Amino acid sequence: MKWLHMIQLACVSPMLLFACLGTAQAGTPTNQRPDILILMPDQWRGDCLSILEHPAVRTPELDKLARQGTLFRRAYATVPSCIPARYAMLTGLFPQTSGVVGYRGGIPITVPTKPQILRDAGYRTALVGRNMHQSVGAEALGYQWNIGGSTHVSGDDYDQALLKAAPDTGGIKALVSSMGLSYNHWQAAPWPLAEELHPTTWVAQQALTVVQQTPANAPLFLTASFYAPHPPLFPPQRYFDVYLEKELPEPARGDWVDWDKITPKGSHGGSRVLLEGQRLRRAQAGYFGLIEQLDAEFASLIAAFQARSEKAGRPWMIVFTSDHGEMLGDHGYFRKCEPYEGSANIPMMIVGSPELRFRAGQRSFQPVALEDLLPTLTELAGIETPEVDGVSLVPVLRGEDQQVRPWLHFEHSPIYSQPQGFHALTDGRMKYIWRPADGAEQLFDLDADPLEERDLSAEPASRDQLQRWRRLMIERLAPRPEGFSDGQQLIPGRPYPPVQAGLTREEMLVAGQGFADDPLPALTTLSDPAIEYRVPDRPYVVLKRGDVEAVIVDNSAVDDDVLPGHRAGYNGVGALRHTQRRENVFVPSVAGLNFEHIHDGTVQQRMVLFEPRNAPMQLRVIDRHTAELYQSPTPYYGLESCHRYHLLEDGTIEMTFECIPRRASFTHGYVGLFWASYIQQPESLDIHFKGYTEGQQESPGWIRGVTPSHGVLATHLAEDDQRTFDHDPQFPLTLVFNRSQHRFTEPWYYGVSHAMALVFIFRSQDRPRLTQSPSGGGRGNPAWDFQYFISDYEVDKRYQMVMRTMYLPYESPEQVERASAVHRQALDEPQPHSATDGA
Repeated sequence: MKWLHMIQLACVSPMLLFACLGTAQAGTPTNQRPDILILMPDQWRGDCLSILEHPAVRTPELDKLARQGTLFRRAYATVPSCIPARYAMLTGLFPQTSGVVGYRGGIPITVPTKPQILRDAGYRTALVGRNMHQSVGAEALGYQWNIGGSTHVSGDDYDQALLKAAPDTGGIKALVSSMGLSYNHWQAAPWPLAEELHPTTWVAQQALTVVQQTPANAPLFLTASFYAPHPPLFPPQRYFDVYLEKELPEPARGDWVDWDKITPKGSHGGSRVLLEGQRLRRAQAGYFGLIEQLDAEFASLIAAFQARSEKAGRPWMIVFTSDHGEMLGDHGYFRKCEPYEGSANIPMMIVGSPELRFRAGQRSFQPVALEDLLPTLTELAGIETPEVDGVSLVPVLRGEDQQVRPWLHFEHSPIYSQPQGFHALTDGRMKYIWRPADGAEQLFDLDADPLEERDLSAEPASRDQLQRWRRLMIERLAPRPEGFSDGQQLIPGRPYPPVQAGLTREEMLVAGQGFADDPLPALTTLSDPAIEYRVPDRPYVVLKRGDVEAVIVDNSAVDDDVLPGHRAGYNGVGALRHTQRRENVFVPSVAGLNFEHIHDGTVQQRMVLFEPRNAPMQLRVIDRHTAELYQSPTPYYGLESCHRYHLLEDGTIEMTFECIPRRASFTHGYVGLFWASYIQQPESLDIHFKGYTEGQQESPGWIRGVTPSHGVLATHLAEDDQRTFDHDPQFPLTLVFNRSQHRFTEPWYYGVSHAMALVFIFRSQDRPRLTQSPSGGGRGNPAWDFQYFISDYEVDKRYQMVMRTMYLPYESPEQVERASAVHRQALDEPQPHSATDGA
């Protein structure tokens, strides 16, 4: 076994690692603090337990566990998708407090996390399996021991183990692709390899090893985090076959659903789909099969964990839960992020050894949430609990008649489409849903109608109930910055971004935030949450208009007919073609208009200097001519950004870049940004622009920007650009500050490749710097680049740059100048323009 990401101590083995750690803090004696095991699968519906009389699923091990402790039937994810749900579980903070109200990665955790608190109190903390989906490393979250097995991650411990055992697979991502499966959709197939190589089996075995090898002289906090039953739906054959042969339940069919609008093809990123017949049966068999496999793998882990604690004379407790559920065809939905029970309701059971005095066999219908786990565990461990929103469930676990809360609020900002965003309230019996896009309401009686097939909101008999819940929602949302409520009524149509960045808990209650005072037009989904988009299955999309075809790609690796051999890290325009030249103008393995660097002029490691390559990106398709690349705040600099690529009517690409610095992390007070375009073997390596050479008295004319070697006389400034940017003497990005003696008088340039002109046009107000390397893309492959600097930046302020790229047959400099005139004029117009034209 390979041990990774351990804290830096002079230990020579996993056992010695934990032996080297400090002793517990003062408080409850360490031998009285319970060992804690969290069993956390991903995307497990709250109703998928056979003890709840599910018509198909078999979970005998979890049923046994439920009979020993408390099963919380009305447990919910307060933001039902991976990143925000795990954020809430780690911090104990409601989304209304933390500001994490939707799906967006890279949000730094600045408060103590549950594993941090337990670690600091003397616990040995370990995370095995699927990561916590946060932007920081395991150490920063408080896990001292991390064995990664996230299934969708190349190069983690599981992927390396799979490659070693089955090198022909090419790793887990290649295997998933070869099976025709995806990480978010309903396709299902049996696992094709030996069962011990399945990620569920592997994670369970690694967690068992942690239990067996961790010294018993201190309490253990172990999170066994599984990727299943989240797609890909690939249970071992024996589990898959069991459910293919069984009678399976039909999905819930609400009388409120417009079924004519839902098709088997699917829409909104696959979140709306009509699953029927064999497709439905296979999806259910894949999902239920993964659940039964998980249940079987839990058995030996639970037994070993309990035996270890009992041998050490220490109490133990086990928590079983999930981050969110899975709609699985209910009401024409697949995936999560919805307020309905299939998505938001999660399983939660807590069991403890006799010393903890838990009552056995309880079933609670009080509304509880993942946030409640932190205060529950700290109370049982005798540790001071920080200020959190979660409530300790210890009184309920011990059978005391105590209300946890009168109702629970949960929500999700738009992700698949604007109408998808929601706010919901439940007291464990009734559920009220409000859609902030259009103000639509729903009301369900969960006791009488657990499948939510009958919407009561329009029924006269439910009018008083509806008004009561609406009033509670008005009060709940009144302090919110989005403006959903003025204290008297709910207000639809307000922007609903996934993160309310920069607000403290106190500010969240009294202050609003947005772009009300922002003079910039809102041109991307970063600044305009009303823009609808879909997230495609593939990491690229092909846009065509006029004579031009552009392939927009995120920073994932691709190797298919569209982008053969495309390397990970390179993003933007992966291929640019014209009807008169079908070959890609860019080096095929890389890209053009590639977001390459974020910097502040300080010496940094390569991972930091090339942060746009390494931080996750999300491809968003707006329409058939428009796509975006959204990047959540990056791990080091904390820059949130969005690139919009829109094909104008003549095939010109308009690229709009918006960004928001989310942290004061730029040492020299400015944000440096760099884009590269790697050109495939052009006849000439140089670029051409209008300008002059300093020290010469000639009037402006055409300048041939050719540099002797990479990073030498590389960057050309505008004639009025007198800005200076402090930087370290050994700053390694030699292209950035190594300026030439040329000055450009007009903010555009072009290069020629195979009788085609590639033209880059900028707004004067953005003050670009033009950069060239004769070998940036390899020998004979120049890089035609540009830079944008944000001087004296402010945290949480939005910045914007707009440029255009033309690709057209080349005749002469004068012809390029004439052809680009309309675009140069458009970019210099003082009035803000739209990044789309309604296509």
